[in-house]
Amino acid sequence: MKQVSEGKLEFLINKNIKKTKKEKTLANIAYARTRREKRGSHLKIPYKTFYAPTTICIEKPASRKDLTDFIINLKEYITTSSLPISIDFKKTKNIYVAGAILFLHEISVIKQKAVEKKQIIKIKQPHHHSKIDQVLSQIGFYELFNIRKKVYSNRMDVIHWRVINGTKQSWEGHGEVIEKEITRLNISKENTRALMKGLSEALTNTNDHAYPEGKDKNGWYIFFQFKDDKFFLIFSDLGVGIRETIRAKSVWDTLKKLVSGNEDNPETDSEHILLAAQYGKTQTGQDNRGKGIPKIVAAIKNLPNATVSIYSDAGSCRWGNDHNPSQFEYSEKISGTIVCWDSPIERTVLENL
Repeated sequence: MKQVSEGKLEFLINKNIKKTKKEKTLANIAYARTRREKRGSHLKIPYKTFYAPTTICIEKPASRKDLTDFIINLKEYITTSSLPISIDFKKTKNIYVAGAILFLHEISVIKQKAVEKKQIIKIKQPHHHSKIDQVLSQIGFYELFNIRKKVYSNRMDVIHWRVINGTKQSWEGHGEVIEKEITRLNISKENTRALMKGLSEALTNTNDHAYPEGKDKNGWYIFFQFKDDKFFLIFSDLGVGIRETIRAKSVWDTLKKLVSGNEDNPETDSEHILLAAQYGKTQTGQDNRGKGIPKIVAAIKNLPNATVSIYSDAGSCRWGNDHNPSQFEYSEKISGTIVCWDSPIERTVLENL
């Protein structure tokens, strides 16, 4: 029998081991491929994660930029990709009401588009019973995504908020809900009518101006609460905004006559809001329809220390009882228009509630 040197024997053994390992690897690959084919290739598709902003807010410039960037990036991804999405709230620490209504409204529209595309959106929820968790539950965010989660809300700055939304001009029963809350304030019938007229005007403007022909009808949202000596109501639409509304030929031709020869010709978005408040006129031409932003502002005329704020595009204006507006211009635009009414209630009224 021919003897094999020790070195050659070691070489043959190592070669055989490598061959065996390679065969096992190939066998494992083939086995895995076969299993995938049999079960329809249930490979996990990675989610694209979008982290909700640390502060959801439209009043503070830095937070506004974070929120608008988040919305823009999410919209772009929905448009260009069909892969699953995850919205993660682990970084979110604060939510302000004007930011909350814009966030909820925008996400509701994005979610509808995802449903139409059969695109999955998963929500990575914040810590259970945290403030953010309670807010998302209270404003109906979890309900929007059919998340059946019991959240015990015990924060006084959360539990009083109520939310309604719709897609048509008619109240469809919602008006009675808000009017009942306003009636609880024990303010005069005249002031109750003024507040309801202002809100009705915002709704009418949404139907007549915010969503012109060819623009997606994204409806409206309303948040309201009665708490800590105050009644607060906020309205949102995702329409074309006040600048585009008053620049429409049917409105602009009239406004140009009114501002001709003075310095009221607007350039910034806040100046457009102010102009709409000063010279607002309905596009419908119907006497029984809304007179525009002036009635929205006039709703606080006889309510002591009340304010109304309007955000549209990159501009904002705020009025008090003296009706001298303060203006602010941001770097980032929001979609549509947000109107906020804030009315303190006297202690004598509170004692009667």
